[in-house]
Amino acid sequence: MAAVLLLAANSTAAADGPLTMATTTVAHDLAPPNATLVVASPLTSDVAAPRADELSQRVANLVASAIGPSGRVAPHPMTLAAARALSSRSAALLFVDVRVEGGELRLTSDLYPVVGNGWDRIRAPAPPPSKHSFVHVRVAAEVRAYLTPIHLERARVTRFAQDIGTVLAVLCGDVEGGTGNALVVVTQGEIAWGHLAGGRFVATRRAAASSIGRRAPTPMREPLASLALTEGDTPTLYVGWTGRSGAGLGSDLGVRSRISGLPVPSASRVLCLVPNSAKAGFDALVDCADGQPTEGVAPVPLFDAWSEADISRPDGEHVRVVAARDPLATLHLVRGSESLTVDGVGAEVALGDLDQDGVVEVVTTTTRGDDALVVSSWRASGLVERLRIAAPRGVDAVAVCPADANDAPAVVAAVGPEIWLVH
Repeated sequence: MAAVLLLAANSTAAADGPLTMATTTVAHDLAPPNATLVVASPLTSDVAAPRADELSQRVANLVASAIGPSGRVAPHPMTLAAARALSSRSAALLFVDVRVEGGELRLTSDLYPVVGNGWDRIRAPAPPPSKHSFVHVRVAAEVRAYLTPIHLERARVTRFAQDIGTVLAVLCGDVEGGTGNALVVVTQGEIAWGHLAGGRFVATRRAAASSIGRRAPTPMREPLASLALTEGDTPTLYVGWTGRSGAGLGSDLGVRSRISGLPVPSASRVLCLVPNSAKAGFDALVDCADGQPTEGVAPVPLFDAWSEADISRPDGEHVRVVAARDPLATLHLVRGSESLTVDGVGAEVALGDLDQDGVVEVVTTTTRGDDALVVSSWRASGLVERLRIAAPRGVDAVAVCPADANDAPAVVAAVGPEIWLVH
C-alpha cells in the first residue's frame, strides 16, 4: 500500500463562526438606516430542527447587533406580512428568510421602506424591497446545535468502482464554483475530477500528469501526492507529486500557476510541503508561489503525512487542528495549546468535524494486521474511537468531504479498485 499525504478539503478558515459571518454580511450588504426593525422568518429546513425558532431568532439578534445600537429586533420569528404590521413605527424593515438546505445556512434578506402615512399605506400597502442580499455558509457546529444531531456510529459505507488506477490522493470540494462537491483523484500518471454516480466514479475532466509538471530529478522512493482547493467563484485546485512538479489548476485542469512542493491548506492560504528524498519525508513548509519558508511550524521535524482543519465550535469560536505522522508511525496532534501523540497510526490521515459538534474527528488507518478505516473524536480524555471499518485490501487515500446536498460531512476513501463513501 502506497503511503499518501492527505489533507482537508479546502483552505478557507475564518475568525468568526458561520452565523456571525453570515449575519454581519447581511448588515453590511443592506446598510439599513437607524431604527430599522429586524425580523427573521420561521426556519425552513430539509433536516429536522428541534430548535428551529431559536435558530431564526438567533439570526435576527445577530443581524440587529451587527447593525449597531440602533438595530431593533422582533421578539420572535414571523411571516413577512406580520413583520410589515409590526414595523409601522420603524425607519425600515429588514426581513430575513432563514433556510437550512443542502448542508448550508441560507439567508435571503430584503430591506423594505416603511409606509407611515395612512393614505400612503392605502396607495401602496406592500412596497417592494429597496435592497436585497443573499448569503450562504456551510453548516457547522454553531448551526448544527439547533438541528438534529448526527450519529457517527450509524454511518454506512457505499462502494463505487473506479478504473483510474492506484490512487495517491483524493479530495472533495466545489471545483467549479457553486455546483457542489466533486471528487478529485490523483494517481502517478494523471488527475481527474468527477462524481460518484451509478455505482462508479465518473470522470468529468482528466489530465495527464505529464501535462502539468516535469519529473523531479530525485524523486522519493515511494510516491506521494497531495491536493488542496481554494473555493469561491473561480476555485483553484492545487496538485503536487513527490516525483513531479505541481501546479494550481482551473476546473478544466489547465495550469494557472506553478508551485514549489506538495500543497496543503493552512489557515487562509495554501502552503507547500518540501519533500526530502534522502529522509523519505517532509521537513519544511514553504510559500507555494515563491518557495520561501513560512512562519508555520510543524508539530514534528520530519513527517510523511499531514492534515490541517479549522474547527468551528458551538459558540462560534474557531480552533486550528494539525496532524502530522512521523516515519515511526506516531501521529502528532496539535489543537490550540493542546497536543497529543498516538502510536501505531497508518499513513492515511484526515481531519474534520464529521458530526458538526465542534469536536474534531481524526480519520486514520492502521499499521498492525489487516487495514481499517478508523474514525476517532479528540475529546478532553484523548482519542475516542467512534467507527472502525475493516479494509483488508488496504486504504490508499482518505479525505473528509464538506457538507453538501446530503447535509452532513462524509469520509471518502480509495480502497483498491473502489471508492468508499462513508456517510
